[in-house]
Amino acid sequence: TALTAQAVKDQRPDAVIVATGSVPAPIKISGVERDFVTTAQAVLEGKVSLGQKVAVIGGGMIGCETANHLAHHGRTPIIIEMLCELAGEEPVAIKRVLLQSLRDKGVDIHCNSTVTGIRKDGSIEIIQDGERRILGPFDNVILAGGMQPIHDLTDELRGTVGSLQTVGDANAVRTVLEALEEGYEAGLRV
Repeated sequence: TALTAQAVKDQRPDAVIVATGSVPAPIKISGVERDFVTTAQAVLEGKVSLGQKVAVIGGGMIGCETANHLAHHGRTPIIIEMLCELAGEEPVAIKRVLLQSLRDKGVDIHCNSTVTGIRKDGSIEIIQDGERRILGPFDNVILAGGMQPIHDLTDELRGTVGSLQTVGDANAVRTVLEALEEGYEAGLRV
């Protein structure tokens, strides 16, 4: 059962710890509504069936880990990243192992590449180093452009309970270890 602000108000708790998590951040690219386009979260949760050739848009932690997962499960992924490096927010030791795994699996990487559109045939329009290119076609396109916190419940409860704490990705998108530590500390404060 989803917890609503009204249910919290009805129960009148002394404290509330909101840990509602995050959702994929919207990506404004022409063609994201196509049926072969999905999110990294849907892929990692096993909610979609994928073809062989897969493009991952976003080379941050989520995109790289998704491409690595796919490469280790027999798919042929490529990564398209607008920045000049992959997995910039990943801790150095983990990043080194992840990037080596991508290299070992032959994952094609396109940095400095801005996606401008996803065509109905599964190909992707990019601008790479100032030059227009077409990649693909692909069986699937996976959006891994990051996450954004779910603030709704926190916003609705603000000022209605004695102690309100927001933890984990509901506060700010970070790693699992950071979310666990923040949840633990919130529990100690109650």
